[in-house]
Amino acid sequence: MRNWSASYPDFVNSMRWGRCFKIVKDDNQGSIVSYIDAIHKKYEWSFASFDFGFLFDDHNPKSIDKHSCDRLFENEIESLHDGRTRLPYEECAFLFRFMPTSSTPEAVNLIHLKETDLGISGSIYFKQNLMPPRNLWTKSPAEFLLTNNWEARISFDPDSDPSEEQTSVQVVDCEVAYMRCIYGLSLLNSHRPTLTLMDDATEQLARINRVRLKAKILAPLQATCVIQVDRQALSRSLDNSLKKVTSVRPHDRRGHYRNLSNGDRKWIKSTVVNGGSKSFPAYSIVTRLT
Repeated sequence: MRNWSASYPDFVNSMRWGRCFKIVKDDNQGSIVSYIDAIHKKYEWSFASFDFGFLFDDHNPKSIDKHSCDRLFENEIESLHDGRTRLPYEECAFLFRFMPTSSTPEAVNLIHLKETDLGISGSIYFKQNLMPPRNLWTKSPAEFLLTNNWEARISFDPDSDPSEEQTSVQVVDCEVAYMRCIYGLSLLNSHRPTLTLMDDATEQLARINRVRLKAKILAPLQATCVIQVDRQALSRSLDNSLKKVTSVRPHDRRGHYRNLSNGDRKWIKSTVVNGGSKSFPAYSIVTRLT
């Protein structure tokens, strides 16, 4: 059903060339759109991406139902409260797709997620299937931060200066976006056996990587992992998930002092866990060349 240009490689290409809009405030004309600042062109935008398709689209009859979504959230809530929730990679993108309705066109949200010292930050981009020139990526003025003690903070781009009504709508949209990210994390962390991850190696990706290789300064883009769910297996997995089991993500553990119960301090050497930060999670991926 992904028959139009709204993919992670398309997003990266748009950001590299500054072809992405953001909403800013103009004192004379109200809200207008503006191209993303040139600083975004300097960012490499090369990180893993996960396409959840229409799994969380309320208008899709084959989407994951609300009850299952609530269960997915419950699986993740303990880790969120304890600050143990981790992304598949320190930086990645989640894509969520939405079917056209009588009042809205087909659309896609891309959430740029990063692990920071404060928690998981998320910047929201969206694209709708409209005729050019409006068929471009747009950055939402709202961003979210899921703090290490599970507090959801929403902030706004100071250039946007939205009205009270606009702020209310964008806060709701931002809340829906981070809830979908939590559902996605729960699928990847706790219910991976119910998933099929397909490596979406498209011609568009190959074409973009040829250009990046020729430039000699940009790393090639990874293929997007397109996620499909066995709903019956997921239902059984949710019923059996009395206690969430999360594998430890590969990372580097820095040297540090540990305070002992007798008041002494012990130096703990630095080490790598599960291969270190340079290794990749062991996702089972099937390559698709269409």
